[in-house]
Parts: sequence; C-alpha cells; structure tokens
Amino acid sequence: MIRALSAVVTPLLIARVAARDESTFRVPSSVPGLLVFTGSLGALAALVLVVYDTALLYNLGRLDDRLPLALAAGGALLGLRAVASRPAAARSAPTLSFVVHALRHWLLLFFAPALAIRYGLLFGTPALALAAGALTAAVACVHAGRDTLAGAERHPRAALRLAAGIGCAVLAGAVAAALALRLTPPSYEEIALLSAMGAFLVTGVAVCGLVDSHAAALREKSGRSL
Repeated sequence: MIRALSAVVTPLLIARVAARDESTFRVPSSVPGLLVFTGSLGALAALVLVVYDTALLYNLGRLDDRLPLALAAGGALLGLRAVASRPAAARSAPTLSFVVHALRHWLLLFFAPALAIRYGLLFGTPALALAAGALTAAVACVHAGRDTLAGAERHPRAALRLAAGIGCAVLAGAVAAALALRLTPPSYEEIALLSAMGAFLVTGVAVCGLVDSHAAALREKSGRSL
C-alpha cells in the first residue's frame, strides 16, 4: 500500500511544485547554493533510507535506533530549504558550471539503475554495481564537459584548465570520501556510503569554487597590468 500510494502521489506533487515554481528544480550555480543543494540531497536521502529500513522492510522494531537519524535529517532538510528559498546572485564560472551540469545529468542517469546498484552493493555483485555507478558518473561528466564548453570559445587551453580544475576537485573529494568512510560507524553501510558521497561532493564543490576564484583573480590582475 505504501509503494502504490507513493507511486501515485509523488508524481502529482512534483508536477504541482514544478508548475508553481520552475526555479525549484534548478541546480544553483554558486558555491553556497551548491552546498545547500548537496546538503538537501543528503538529508533527503537519509530520510528515504530510514523509511525504507523500517516501513518498507516491515521492521518497525528498528525505528527506535533510526529515529534520531530521521529527526536530525528532517531538521537539517527544513533548515537547508529555508536557506535555499532566499534569492542569491548566480555566478558564471566554468568549473562550477561543470559541476552543475554534471549533477543534472548524473541525477537523471542514476535514477533508473539506482535500485539495482543498491542491491548489487549489498548482495553479491559489488564490483558490477560499482562499475555501473562509475559508468553513470563518467557519462554525466562527458555531457557536462560538452555543455560547459558549448557556450565558451573552443580552445584547447580552456579544456585543459577545466580538466585540471576538475581533477583537483575529484582528488580532494576522494580523500574526503575516504576519511568519511573511516569515521562513519560501519553498522549501517548505506549511511557510510551516503556520508562518503556527501564528503566527496562538498569538498569537490569547495575546491571548484577556489579554482574559479583563483582564475578570476588572475584574469583581473592580468587586465590591470594591461
């Protein structure tokens, strides 16, 4: 009954919200906006995991253990959405634009195989599941690179600068994800994966913001010298 009701109600609610405010589904293009967006995704994912682990698996005995997580995630989600509702000036920067495009494409690409990947990680085929997840990320990055460079001048140096900035962000994000996995209690594997993904995205967004700020400072300095 829960699955059938959600299958009917969720699309109707999404359509209603989308018709009311198109900006609700736009990924923000600033560092604070992306951090709020990432935090909102993480809080919502934690709530989904709690609901799945209790109501959908018919095991309400776990609710006492999961309730603090659900309350913390719900409070964080409400606070983050309140912050996100405030208007913010959008900044056009290549590395952050890549992140925005990559998130848009990845969320769409990952939606279809998400459940299969989730079960594959836990039940016997983790290598195949990880490969499928990596494939969706790779395809999203290819499309994001195309979209980011489409509005700019097609110059090899621009592509190299973008690749260097993204490479630094990915490396820093991977280190943060590894630390998050080590610090998260292993009793709940999916929360550990969620915390690792959150650490990866938050660190990557911060590094991309630093890369774009540094590039803008160099351009301003070069313009002044000219």
